[in-house]
Amino acid sequence: MAVQFSPGTPRLISGDTGSSAPPASADSLGQAIDPLTGLVILLRDQTEEITCDFSADIYDGHRLARIELNRAEPRGDGVICHGSYRRVSGYTSSESRSRQVPLSISYVSHQGGYRADRVRVETRYGAAVVKQR
Repeated sequence: MAVQFSPGTPRLISGDTGSSAPPASADSLGQAIDPLTGLVILLRDQTEEITCDFSADIYDGHRLARIELNRAEPRGDGVICHGSYRRVSGYTSSESRSRQVPLSISYVSHQGGYRADRVRVETRYGAAVVKQR
């Protein structure tokens, strides 16, 4: 699947999403970014104080989701940012049942800045945790 993100509104240009749900409306994509760019932004080393103030629309060529971090919890030599992953459009009704799921990212002090150390997302199967080595 290939999605073109510039210039203008992101759009699917080739491939099959494999979803039976109607795709997200192009009118709702605005400043959406691709999933990998979202991960890089959230997981890259930070040189400034972590504010846990982040919001971005994520578009994969069919589905639109929003990631928000909006609450900081100081912890030891770092901070845990709490927020959510919210399914916005392009999802089937069964996928939309768990429309909003809790998300947290732990950042620890590292070489004068901060490094993402742990990501936790609650799923219908339990918590999914990714830990930095």
